[in-house]
Amino acid sequence: MRCGGWWLGCVAWLVVGAGCKEAPSAAPGAAPGVAQRHDDGASIWNAEGVKLIDVRTPGEFAGGHLPGAINVPVSDLDGIAAAVGARDAPAVIYCASGARSGHAVKALQARGYTRLVNGGGARAAAARLGVTLVR
Repeated sequence: MRCGGWWLGCVAWLVVGAGCKEAPSAAPGAAPGVAQRHDDGASIWNAEGVKLIDVRTPGEFAGGHLPGAINVPVSDLDGIAAAVGARDAPAVIYCASGARSGHAVKALQARGYTRLVNGGGARAAAARLGVTLVR
């Protein structure tokens, strides 16, 4: 049986990663390619006066949300910015999976907001905060 050398090259490429740096791991429940939670996100989750902003639709919000959360659909970026307030105000932005909240976080960071965290999905955010979703 004749073995070609191409597969050995592929294996070597996979083992050494073709010189690529290790990609950051995604937040649990978050979609790839969107802003992820940061290692320093713990300080935001626990910050005094942190705002919880749910960027799902009003119907999704009515189905269960974090206690004290503000509902501003992701399509209303100016409304989300107004809900956060000051550019250095702490806020956890969440949705159903982390995709929409990730997009909102990235867009607000581009506007100069500095203390935002993508909270991922509502259930994961509730678990992290140790609370139950309310209707």
